[in-house]
Amino acid sequence: MWIWILYYFILVMGLYFSVRRLVTTGFHFLSVLLIIAAISNVAILIFFGVGYGIRFNENEFEFLVRMIREKELWAYYVTASYIFVLYYVMYKWRRRARRYLTK
Repeated sequence: MWIWILYYFILVMGLYFSVRRLVTTGFHFLSVLLIIAAISNVAILIFFGVGYGIRFNENEFEFLVRMIREKELWAYYVTASYIFVLYYVMYKWRRRARRYLTK
């Protein structure tokens, strides 16, 4: 359960930071790329999860690991896009923390 909460929390925070940046500063390529990656990440997991049939005793992370072991191309895309979202969120949190600590 905690993996599910962490996974979607980071995706939502990434969407929040990128939409906020788009609203405040205008078009920014990385923000648009992050929105596309986050939305496609969830959509692909839902689409392939239903298509492949997630087992009842596994969560999305376990399903993704199983698909990576089976060398599914979409699983590599989902993993790479999630790493990008995670990096973006960590970068924004670090910048925000520095800003508040130096005041």
